[in-house]
Amino acid sequence: TADPVAYTQMACAAYQAIKAAVPGATVVAGALSGAGTAWLAQAYAAGLHGCFDVLSIHPYDVITAPEPSNWQPPLKVAADRQLMVANGDAGKPIWITEFGWFADPNPADPVPAGGVTPAEQATYTANFIASVGLNYKYVTEVFVFNGVDAIGDTEPDVRFAGLLDFNLVPKPVYWAIAHLHGH
Repeated sequence: TADPVAYTQMACAAYQAIKAAVPGATVVAGALSGAGTAWLAQAYAAGLHGCFDVLSIHPYDVITAPEPSNWQPPLKVAADRQLMVANGDAGKPIWITEFGWFADPNPADPVPAGGVTPAEQATYTANFIASVGLNYKYVTEVFVFNGVDAIGDTEPDVRFAGLLDFNLVPKPVYWAIAHLHGH
């Protein structure tokens, strides 16, 4: 929901119900995707503190032109983290539960608007993960969107976001992530 008050009411009700059923469950607050720090401040003002174990963020940024190979992605979680600390949630991590770039694996196809080449997808993803690991110790998990290209989807940002292509063949991004982990 775009309404931080309604979101907070829903998040708190869900948190209480989940913890009543499974006290040891980790409750991840529904992802903030482009909501901004002001939205999170309003959610805290509405009572969000105590209604999650992990704050989830989708930190998408619009790419308007190719970036240099040493590009470091903008990650705007520091302000969200400051709000968490100011509201008594310093002990809770942030998870980036969706991020990524889309790249058509067919080199004969033009790069779709907003997309990147497969090599750029690999570089940007590896840079992002490395940057998060070095600079944001309170971000304890990152999840790439998506595991496999979505063959039935017509939207390029979903159709070509995978680590694997339609035939389950690893794309360069897959190998870039594997290399980060020593494989």
